[in-house]
Parts: sequence; structure tokens; C-alpha cells
Amino acid sequence: LDITNRDQIDRVIREINPWAIINTAGFVKVDDAETCSTEECFLSNLKGPALLAEASRNHGIRLLTFSTDLVFDGRKSSPYVETDPVAPLNMYGKSKAKAEQKIQAIDPDALIIRTSSFFGPWDQYNFAYQVLKNLKEQKEMTVADDVFISPTYVPDLVNECLDLLLDNESGIIHLTNHGTITWADFARK
Repeated sequence: LDITNRDQIDRVIREINPWAIINTAGFVKVDDAETCSTEECFLSNLKGPALLAEASRNHGIRLLTFSTDLVFDGRKSSPYVETDPVAPLNMYGKSKAKAEQKIQAIDPDALIIRTSSFFGPWDQYNFAYQVLKNLKEQKEMTVADDVFISPTYVPDLVNECLDLLLDNESGIIHLTNHGTITWADFARK
């Protein structure tokens, strides 16, 4: 499904008649969003989710979509909460922050999950996989030791998101696994 194509979205909704839309699509190449792929980033992270919000509102079905901790600038010395003002430092974060705002304006019943540092057994593009791959290939890695994260295991994230969706939650919710660790300590573990 091309989430940037309104007609295709409506056609698929009419064919499938879902009880909810769960949007896991998006542009996630943070560094590429700064240069060559800014337009693609905003299409996937802003326009597509906004069209899904319109469709969910028009068809009377629930929407769950994902955002990121990169809507913040990282300067806060304690964990961010949902009511903290956004201050993205990069195009990727800006695309997600604008999407949150637009989705809430279009469909106040939408559920937006802010998460971060996710990893899982099926994804070959996450940090944990890359660390394991480099270890296996005996390659060195440079990893930040001054940035704290809450690594999020994808199966845990999925279960919690479905619970929130079934409970008719809406708005922005922060969701990660418990605890914090630096990228370097995560790599060591």
C-alpha cells in the first residue's frame, strides 16, 4: 500500500474493511533525511500518515502510528514525558514532529506511539543486529558513550501497542522497555 496515495488507501480500506489501521511505514534513514532524501522523508513520515489519519476519520476506524524520541533535542537531563515541547534537531525529527501535530488535528482519536532504539529478531537494520554482525566479522565499531537510550524490544512494543489500541487509547504515548543505558553499554551487553 502506498500510504501517500489517497485513492489507494480508500480502495484498500473498502476492500478489507479493517477495524484499525496500524502504520509501520516510514522513512527511517535519519542521516539521509538531511541531504538527498528530505522530500522522500516528508512524504513517508508526514504526508502518508496524514492521509491515513484522514482515511481513519472518514471511515470511522482506529489509527495507530509511530513517532520517535528524535522529536526532542536531547538536552533534558531527565526522561522526556508526553507533554514536553518538541524541539527536533534534524529533518527526520522535524518530519515526525509535524506529522504528530497534523495527525492530531485531523483525527484526535488517533494513537501515536513515540518509541526509540528498537531492536528485534527479524530486523537486520537495527543497532543490536549491526553490533552482532560486526563482532562476528571481527570489525571495530565506534559507539557513543554519552547518549542514553531505552532499548525497545519489538515484540514487547507490539504487544503493548495492541493493548493500548484495544483499550481505545488515543493521543501521544511514550513507549519503550524499562531502564536506560548508553549506546556503548548496550553494544557491550
